[in-house]
Amino acid sequence: MIHMGDLVNTFDIDVTEFMNDEQERPSEENASLGEATAQTTDSDGAEAGPSRPCRFVTVPVTDDDVRRAIETQQNKNTAKKTLYDMRLLGQFLKTPEIQEAREIHEIPPKELETIICKFFISV
Repeated sequence: MIHMGDLVNTFDIDVTEFMNDEQERPSEENASLGEATAQTTDSDGAEAGPSRPCRFVTVPVTDDDVRRAIETQQNKNTAKKTLYDMRLLGQFLKTPEIQEAREIHEIPPKELETIICKFFISV
């Protein structure tokens, strides 16, 4: 099993660089192992002292960072196929057999379930 301390020492990373000002810095002994200790608080918000090594290093992440990460992971072909399939379902809703005037999101789930079953059978 690989421990964070092993990775930190392998890549010569200073864990304190990734900690914000509110987090407790690791002691010299733990810093050499690449471990930070998590602080626990009681119901009044007073610190109860260190509990166990911290599993994660806090890195500041903005909403833009999250949005960009999602966009880079999204497969463009999947998005195109989904749009194509939704247009096809929309066309199916307008066929003489179905004659559905409501938008898909306005159809109650039970009715939509029946319509989608008919759509799958006919496709």
